Amino acid sequence: MSVREFRAPDGRQWRVWDVRPNEEAAERRRSDRRVTPIESLDDPPVLERRHSADRRTPGGTRPRMRPGDLLPDRWRDGWLVYEDVSGTGHETRRLAPIPPQWESLSEAELAARLDQAVVSKRLLS
Repeated sequence: MSVREFRAPDGRQWRVWDVRPNEEAAERRRSDRRVTPIESLDDPPVLERRHSADRRTPGGTRPRMRPGDLLPDRWRDGWLVYEDVSGTGHETRRLAPIPPQWESLSEAELAARLDQAVVSKRLLS
């Protein structure tokens, strides 16, 4: 993932990076999260006794989906995130689809794409 910073014509400083949901999920699947051998554990895991049928049956009826498949078409292949880092307030915008060769765009081109980006709604907790 590339990260760039640029200054927009209005003087605000922006950070921009790409999000590619299907690639990130594939990368997580490639990494082995179970790296501790059972022999090295002080307390070995307890085997679970199931009281119902296993849902993980081979040849199930549900098609295999990628995380991005649940997104609307426009966002499936990823998007750019623009984050205001100028200290004047917090604003985030998203632009989909990702422009080709976005890492090599000039600051003026990144700023022009910023005007096309959708302002992100933040959820307050």
